[in-house]
Amino acid sequence: MGRPYPIVPGASGYFAAAYSAGISSIICLLIFFVILPAILAAGEDGLKFRRLAPEQGLSQSSVNAIAQDRQGYLWFGTQDGLNRYDGYNFKVYRYNPADASSLSDNYIWRLLVDRQGNLWVGTYSGGLNRYDPSRDNFQSYHHDPQDSASLPSDNVSALYQDRSGTLWIGTWAGGLSRLDTAGNKFVNYLHNPKDSTSLIHHSVGAILEDAGGDLWIGTWNGLSRLRKGDRERGVFTHYRPGPGQLSHPAVWTLYKDPANPGEIWVGTYGGGICRFHKDSGKFTPFRALQANSAASAGKLITALCKDNAGNLWIGAYDEGLSRYQPAREQFDQYRNNPAVSFSLSSNEVLSLHEDRAGAIWIGTGNGLSVYDRRREDFSYHHYLGGDPRGLSDNKVRAVWEERSGGLWVGTKSSGLNYRAPGATRFQVFRH
Repeated sequence: MGRPYPIVPGASGYFAAAYSAGISSIICLLIFFVILPAILAAGEDGLKFRRLAPEQGLSQSSVNAIAQDRQGYLWFGTQDGLNRYDGYNFKVYRYNPADASSLSDNYIWRLLVDRQGNLWVGTYSGGLNRYDPSRDNFQSYHHDPQDSASLPSDNVSALYQDRSGTLWIGTWAGGLSRLDTAGNKFVNYLHNPKDSTSLIHHSVGAILEDAGGDLWIGTWNGLSRLRKGDRERGVFTHYRPGPGQLSHPAVWTLYKDPANPGEIWVGTYGGGICRFHKDSGKFTPFRALQANSAASAGKLITALCKDNAGNLWIGAYDEGLSRYQPAREQFDQYRNNPAVSFSLSSNEVLSLHEDRAGAIWIGTGNGLSVYDRRREDFSYHHYLGGDPRGLSDNKVRAVWEERSGGLWVGTKSSGLNYRAPGATRFQVFRH
């Protein structure tokens, strides 16, 4: 049956504007909105691509999430099944109504490999699944209206494991939950309009634990903070738009900078990006720093990436790319210029990733751009109408790098592209 794909030593995982799993420490968090069409493409020069036969492909060509488990298997979540890849072939897991131990739903939204090695699968309408490798089946968790200790919603929109090992589940229209694995029960944190200390909204888009152990929850209507000492009581502190506060209520991107543990970066759906300073309890909106940047007011923040030089890269939907240099409080703005062949391929920036060589990969609405710091310009990689040198599709939902340097690119409708370390071509896996 082949062998597990070469395992990444020490790999653990979380994939997210979503966001998970098996990503090495140098990989930037890729965040983009699941409610928006994930449109991303790439350019002609540079990499070449090699395609494999369709019979080796996926169950479905829309790849929403990627993870790697301890055995070295790579897992790909699609809109029609979960796929396990062993380096040679795919094994497909689907929902079987006659089998209670099968996958609970075919539409996969989130994947997470926790530090205990468990693979968690969040679905669009079938709840949460945990894969059992010894039996090659799944234990599923569902919402039960008659059981307050069940999953609060079957629409799982976020997965996160904190430093203590606790699994947190964000749901759409059901609030926040944490799993008591010992009793297979859920402790739910729901929005109650009559209780000002409850979760600020019932639709969760992002979860993050800060350096002090406080949990931050981005929702459709504001940001909630669950302090480490208040987890049992479920008492939240809320942050809403206002002077010195959030720039927009819809929060979909959260990022913590290891070099500045007292700061939380917050990307919003329509209000740009702002920083929360724990010492002062205030937010600094980036519009106060530079009005023309992708991070300024009114922008839909889709991706954040900290490079190894300490710069923060900010992608915005239809507003291009910004590079923020903290030491100088300065922004550099990058946009598409049709008259310049080496400009950004599109102003629709959907994902960001820094590779081991320090190159910044930018997924856009018209191509996959690669930024070269030495030359201060971009090269492109995109679909070439069936030419094997091009990507399989211009619509990419996920970019994931192995610690070994292998690069995976998941597209919306034309399968997976894989570039081995040191290679100049991609292998393409399709349904």
